[in-house]
Amino acid sequence: MNTRTLQNPRRALGLLLLALGLLAGCDRSQGNGSSTAPAAATTDPTTSVPMYADDPPPLAQSEVMVESPGPDYVWVGGYWAWRPGPTPHTWVKGHWEIPPRPHAKWEQPRWDKHGKGYIFVRGSWH
Repeated sequence: MNTRTLQNPRRALGLLLLALGLLAGCDRSQGNGSSTAPAAATTDPTTSVPMYADDPPPLAQSEVMVESPGPDYVWVGGYWAWRPGPTPHTWVKGHWEIPPRPHAKWEQPRWDKHGKGYIFVRGSWH
């Protein structure tokens, strides 16, 4: 854990919950004590449940940022979500949003490399 994570209790808690979620999903049925991460979690990226995928998402799509609906709006860029099925990575389009409080900054969702796969880190306001 880096110092930035330690300075942000919500982020540290999120990483802890993520680790616990991965441990809960380990396959211990082999009887030899080995464990493997789940192939993929099927939860929506808007939930707090960790989402794990074997493959990285494609490169971000190019988006046209339409005119802001007002001076208080912030652009929340698009991102790749993961859904089970023949095309697991699904593009979620960017949109304008009013921040939850004045001067809040948006941290874009991302996929972080974790072991042999990737974990989705939700976007959030700071």
